[in-house]
Amino acid sequence: MIRLFTDLPEGAAFVLALLAYYTYAMVGLLAVRWTLERAGVAKTQPVMAGWSTALAALTALLFTFVVANLWQNANLTRTRVDGEAAAIRLLARDIAPGQRGLLRDYARSIVTDDWPLLCGGGGSPRTTALLARLENRAKPADPAVRADLYVQLASLANLRDARLQAGGPGIPIEIWFTLILLSALLLGITFFGYHEHLGFQIGMTLVLATALATLFWLTVQLDFPFCGGTTVGPGAILQAIKTL
Repeated sequence: MIRLFTDLPEGAAFVLALLAYYTYAMVGLLAVRWTLERAGVAKTQPVMAGWSTALAALTALLFTFVVANLWQNANLTRTRVDGEAAAIRLLARDIAPGQRGLLRDYARSIVTDDWPLLCGGGGSPRTTALLARLENRAKPADPAVRADLYVQLASLANLRDARLQAGGPGIPIEIWFTLILLSALLLGITFFGYHEHLGFQIGMTLVLATALATLFWLTVQLDFPFCGGTTVGPGAILQAIKTL
């Protein structure tokens, strides 16, 4: 279900999240009110505040923890992509001039072949093959920098592995289940408020649904930094290619 949101542009994913939460809110609210009316329950809400506050605190705590960690990971991913671009520029300096074409082919493949597959943590076999060719054939421009060249090649391979891993989901399914369940419970408990004015209760319920949908959307966007609107782009790699 989460991948349904990652395959869409950011705006479309946000609208879909709103529609999902609004549908649950309206169907649940109207169904509960109809049931309470049939049961003859008086229109009062004296006991709801304490329960909803407790649920809200738990939900806010978990969302805060998750979003803070994902934001940190997203910044780390950007830093690693910048480091990958720096590694390409260093290799261009130390590799033999006649072999810069090997490095150029690999760098271009990162953008054209690897990047479209990063959403979900995939990588291109062609990019893998070009990296292996570069590692096997690369020779230093000066024998004095041979050791540095091999270190840079190893660093380039490690940074690519880290980029592929960052493209996959960072939140375990158990945490996703907990976030969605707490959101559903928090929104659901407001259905039992049974306010005298239906329009007022619908309005407040939709406000809460909007807040929860926004948090859900934000979490999805941060969990998959290469999906949707592409939080992390290949701009640094493209700049490095221009120097080759």
